[in-house]
Amino acid sequence: MFLSAAMILPVSCRKDEPKNYDANMIVGLWQKSGSNEYWRYDSNGRGNFWDEDDDVHEGEGTHFIWSLSDDRLSLTFTGQMGQEVPRDYKILELTSSLMRLEDEYYGNETTYYKK
Repeated sequence: MFLSAAMILPVSCRKDEPKNYDANMIVGLWQKSGSNEYWRYDSNGRGNFWDEDDDVHEGEGTHFIWSLSDDRLSLTFTGQMGQEVPRDYKILELTSSLMRLEDEYYGNETTYYKK
């Protein structure tokens, strides 16, 4: 009896395995739910983000580089002093039209819709 319980215990304590998402699903233009904030992910690992509510349009947006590893989306922005500013997100859901992310630093969840 003791041996059976010991064999089951490690399996029940395992964390969820990370999901493996296809980077091609991220490529494109996304709009943050309930806002005029846009994120464009290019296939070359670069991107651009802007918020039309702040009177900032695509050509004036903030550029970033991005990468994907399993369910982790990493963005790196260049700050005003030239420093790299990393941001990491966990992908909670990704379909051809919806992306739901959790900010790894703040824990906030955000939904985006593909345009």
